[in-house]
Amino acid sequence: EAFLADGRRRHALLAELFISDCMLQSRRYTDVLEKCCEVRETFSELGTRLEVAQAILNEAVAYASLNRHNEGNPVWVATSDLEQANILYREAKFEQSLMIASGCAGVFQAHDLPYRKAFADVVAARAATALGQDDLALRLVNEALTADESQDIPTLAYQSHHILGHLARSHSDLTAALTEYDLAIEELERLQGRLMVEFRADFLEDKQVVYEEAVDICLDMDRPHEGLEYAERAKSRALLDLLAYRLNLSIQPRKATDGPVVEELTRLCARRNQMYRRWESDEAIMESGWIPTRSGQRQVQQDILAVEKQITGLWHKLLVHNADYAREATLWHVRTEPIQPYLSIHSLLLEYFTIHGRLVVFLVTGEKVQARRIPCDLSQIQRLIQLLRLNLELVPKSEPSQRANLTVNSQRILRQLYQLLIAPVSDELSACQQLVVVPHGPLHYLPFHALYDGKHYLLERHEISYLPGSSILRHCREARPDSSGLVAVGNSSNGRLPYAVQEAEEIASTMGGQALLEDQATLSQFCKVATDNRVIHVASHGDFRADNPLFSSLALADGWLTTLDIFNLRLNASLVTLSGCQTGRSVIGGGDELLGLMRAFLYAGAASLVISLWTIEDRSTARLMKAFYRHLAAGHTKAAALREAQLQFLQPEGKNCNATDSYHHPYFWAPFSLVGDSGSL
Repeated sequence: EAFLADGRRRHALLAELFISDCMLQSRRYTDVLEKCCEVRETFSELGTRLEVAQAILNEAVAYASLNRHNEGNPVWVATSDLEQANILYREAKFEQSLMIASGCAGVFQAHDLPYRKAFADVVAARAATALGQDDLALRLVNEALTADESQDIPTLAYQSHHILGHLARSHSDLTAALTEYDLAIEELERLQGRLMVEFRADFLEDKQVVYEEAVDICLDMDRPHEGLEYAERAKSRALLDLLAYRLNLSIQPRKATDGPVVEELTRLCARRNQMYRRWESDEAIMESGWIPTRSGQRQVQQDILAVEKQITGLWHKLLVHNADYAREATLWHVRTEPIQPYLSIHSLLLEYFTIHGRLVVFLVTGEKVQARRIPCDLSQIQRLIQLLRLNLELVPKSEPSQRANLTVNSQRILRQLYQLLIAPVSDELSACQQLVVVPHGPLHYLPFHALYDGKHYLLERHEISYLPGSSILRHCREARPDSSGLVAVGNSSNGRLPYAVQEAEEIASTMGGQALLEDQATLSQFCKVATDNRVIHVASHGDFRADNPLFSSLALADGWLTTLDIFNLRLNASLVTLSGCQTGRSVIGGGDELLGLMRAFLYAGAASLVISLWTIEDRSTARLMKAFYRHLAAGHTKAAALREAQLQFLQPEGKNCNATDSYHHPYFWAPFSLVGDSGSL
């Protein structure tokens, strides 16, 4: 910006090119392609061939990393060849990778470029390790570390120690291997700590293997407590850092230079809301058959996406400007939070973790930590989760008379999942009233409380709550909201959810709280009352945005309450209930970071949430929520109240029940789960 203001166009473009280097490191490949395309065209106009080549190279690396593999200066030719060696390694063409990387190292050495030679040595060492040429790999890595000692390059040190750990393990020296993995992880976390917190998930996406290998060694050495610590460190920890250090993600100026950015963000958010309302209005009109074509609607959608892209970019810019915490070395080292002091004597925490596609489960009580390997592949679990989802999707399209067969089919799938995930540890569950489940990867999409042993759902034997990571437990349990009261929001979305208003009214009456219904439930009114209430209930339509979870949202009277809006709230709530479709769905980012509404509400200050995993049915949801709040009003804990509300759907039906009252299928009662503190309000 300073260069452009000074009329120094070429220098500004060089800065953009350097930014694309940073984007490559943080795995923002689509942004790299866009930025380099613009830069390359302008550099071509200026006739600066070297910069054009650099931009092309960055584009090539981005394409390669997205699995879209598609004469002059010898150094830049070698730099390009080194990326080819990386691609060959990923394609398991180790001999070719070793040959090309070794040649690149020779070019860099001839041109007195020790830093680049060191990286070429690391690529060659990785290929040599895969070929079983351990002595060569060891020599190359040590040469690379010699360069690191003089220049202090965390990226180089991380990769080098990772290879040394692999070599030590291949020679059965587990202690030395764990030491090297620990050094690699320290360098990795040092790099991660220098990133603005919202970029950390992408950065960690392709670096989980070193954590997996550290956990694996801990289990082989019968050190489950250390294994659990590494499993927790493997998470991107963006949410944990937000909670621990109270980092500010809100759209507000914190420096004088932030003013124009905040103004533009505010304007764009208002414009998006206006465009979204127009799109919804046109959609409703077209559904009635008044408009013959959707071409105009598609254009509005594209315009909305373009505005959302601008909003995301400006928000990230604002956060980068204010990421002073990334300069504090004391915050770079990742420390796990204590778990055991926050578990009651009747609680068992189950934390799942994936090691090379195989599952491990940690069992944690107040007295001990155990770990067990689960004899199945993650691919088996994913296949069953997909079958369950297909079953769930059929329920709302089926007649009540067909639901019995669908229920039996769902129980068959849930029983297989029970046998894989719960049966291997069932001997430890019998003495525990409360289960706290910490899923990993695709397990976040699984309702553990609905797993079926052939006679009973897991819910029938235990109170069950969830956490995105066990280190979050402390922050949820230590939250001490000093507010009181309840606000219940009911928005029928123009009559499409007829029971939402009734649900909010009855909950407000049961709890002696305030109801915001239909036109009263505006964005501004919600934000005003949300900060002052101990319990917040929202019954409205939910929209999960897998393409951009920053805009997952809840429908209010005059617009959508998005994830970004929630980052601007400061709540004082013991419980937030999101009684809408897919409010608990998240995009699973690198390091198992969950991106969506749940993360935003936890960041904003909610001690716990009740959220849904799939599209819900209006009538049965209202019935479940009314029962949930009746039990809360009677003094039950949050986990116990939700369990009792769900159990009512499993009771035998009376003779006078209508067929439409048949809600036995998990579709109706199992979408909702409790995340966070499971105790009393």
